[in-house]
Amino acid sequence: MGLGLYPIEDVSSKALQGVGQAAQSYGAMGQARSQTTTSPGPTAGGAIGAAAGMGMAGFAVGGPIGGAAGAAIGAAAYLFS
Repeated sequence: MGLGLYPIEDVSSKALQGVGQAAQSYGAMGQARSQTTTSPGPTAGGAIGAAAGMGMAGFAVGGPIGGAAGAAIGAAAYLFS
């Protein structure tokens, strides 16, 4: 509006557009989403890691025989848990 002396930009349409986009974003955040990922279960890498950890602990306590027993126990405990 105004008297026509100075051109003034009308920012109301930009503001309304921003409000509309914000409402759209807020609405999308409220939608229910389903989760499709599942736990992979026991893996070979996990069994190797468990065997290595228990093997080192067993070796520290009982030498090579303790290390072998610890590795076997660690792998079995991981796979059957």
